[in-house]
Amino acid sequence: MAPLPAFRLGTAPTFHHTGCDFAVPIKYKNDAGKKAKSYILLFVCAVTRAIHLELTTDMSTSEVLGALHKFVNRYPSVTTITSDNGLSFQRTAKELKLLYEHIIDGEIKKWLADKFVRWNFITPNAPSHGGFYERLVQSVKRPLTKVLGTSVPHFRDLEVFLSSIELMINKRPITSVASGLDSSEALGPMELLYGYRGDTSFPQHAANPRRAKDSDEIIFFRRWTYQQRILNSFWKRFHREYLSYLRSAHNRLPVPARPLEIGDICLLEDSSANRAYWPL
Repeated sequence: MAPLPAFRLGTAPTFHHTGCDFAVPIKYKNDAGKKAKSYILLFVCAVTRAIHLELTTDMSTSEVLGALHKFVNRYPSVTTITSDNGLSFQRTAKELKLLYEHIIDGEIKKWLADKFVRWNFITPNAPSHGGFYERLVQSVKRPLTKVLGTSVPHFRDLEVFLSSIELMINKRPITSVASGLDSSEALGPMELLYGYRGDTSFPQHAANPRRAKDSDEIIFFRRWTYQQRILNSFWKRFHREYLSYLRSAHNRLPVPARPLEIGDICLLEDSSANRAYWPL
């Protein structure tokens, strides 16, 4: 493998260098009950390997600008964005440049010249140049399309799915960190994003439904049950595929097999239904 580029290895704030790509089109039900098509816009931090997911109704320039606006509001450290040569991305980069040129004048424009968000395009027909975000596009796309199948969720359900998927992937272990003589912790994108390990999570299971006069309670429970079923299925599939990927990624060259030794840090098989839980 070729050496990693410098921006992948340098110390930088989260999403300072970002990769961007559309993941997969997904059908959803609109308020009228009709099917429509939506798209997942994925942002990947080149250093921490964290992801951020935005749901768009199409691949138009206005939708990309709106998603980019929300993304930069959350992560104002963005300076460069790398993507393929999609037309919507090219138009967005041009409109961002025009936006800055029309608003900023004089000395302020000169002062902000080196703070402009640069949009870099990879070589045409060379997707391997965007491998640092293409790999995570697959981590989102493959399990999600498998678990959804022919199911068509509501738009709000899709937003819940994406926020939960973002959490699962950002909690994946990247490497181990020894915190004491007899203990260890896994370092993942979540710790690099916020500087600490967050354990607060929304409940994964609802109580048994009660027949009530208020129909909203039953409808809510059905939606809740559907969301949990999809998310639990995604977690199981992503967990299995991620471990398989680690095994293949670390064995690109023949290595001699060796038995486990005392002091080795390993991921443990666990039958718990808790999502984003990686016991060591």
